Amino acid sequence: MKSQPDLHLMQIFQQHPRFPFQHWDHEYDDYCAMNLMFIYMLKFKRPASVLHKWEYLRAFDPYRIKGAEGIFYPFACVNHATQQVFTIGIPSKHHAADEYANLSISTVEEPFYFEVFKDRFGETQRDYYHLTSIYFDPTFEQVWEKVYQFLDLYFAAQSTPADLINFNGHYVDKNFQDWIQASQ
Repeated sequence: MKSQPDLHLMQIFQQHPRFPFQHWDHEYDDYCAMNLMFIYMLKFKRPASVLHKWEYLRAFDPYRIKGAEGIFYPFACVNHATQQVFTIGIPSKHHAADEYANLSISTVEEPFYFEVFKDRFGETQRDYYHLTSIYFDPTFEQVWEKVYQFLDLYFAAQSTPADLINFNGHYVDKNFQDWIQASQ
């Protein structure tokens, strides 16, 4: 069951005239609305005590200059203390929702971010960051529910990357049977 803030947020953005923001890769209004949606989703899920530990990583300019054909996760934030990167994305016009899963979740060990930040932070616990990515079609209410469930788990204090790997996969046609098995 969704909490009131979750339901309210979903309804607000579904009423936005440009929803589902499929032109985020070249229309600044869509890009801003989509990012605002992601920011509020995360603010509801992250405990206030850890908000300051996460840094925002993306800007609109690279999409406008280089194009976004290969970009699936336009929103990203990083927590250097825990060596975690979180990305989230929705389909753009270039990536029609019907070509992809309604929901895709991935948690991997990613050395790229370690290489990017190693000079900035010196000694670290390991030579990779845990990269967790969510890609979802926001037009399906059931998908929002699953995204919120995953965010609850992701930001839970006791959650580990090993716990999150159980959810790796593509959930198609709103069939979440695999999701139910992963959560047990």
